[in-house]
Amino acid sequence: MPTVHLIGGECDGYRQKVTMVDRPETFYVPSLNDLDQIKGIRDPATKVAAFKDLGRLAYAFETVLATEKDIEYRYRRCAERDLPKTAPL
Repeated sequence: MPTVHLIGGECDGYRQKVTMVDRPETFYVPSLNDLDQIKGIRDPATKVAAFKDLGRLAYAFETVLATEKDIEYRYRRCAERDLPKTAPL
């Protein structure tokens, strides 16, 4: 299972295992405040949906680091691709 590694910006250093086979050109994540809210959700499906719904900060694909043990997709902060903020859930 590959890992997404974010570089720069508010979520610098954030890592997440992902099930995606194809990597997107832009990876969207929630702000740190929203991530704290998401951590409190117990239901896994609801947690995934909240992460997707609250993802506004854009990170652009930079490179792939592949070893025998892991694949890492590295993304760099790209504020010009941020999604507009909507009303809270």
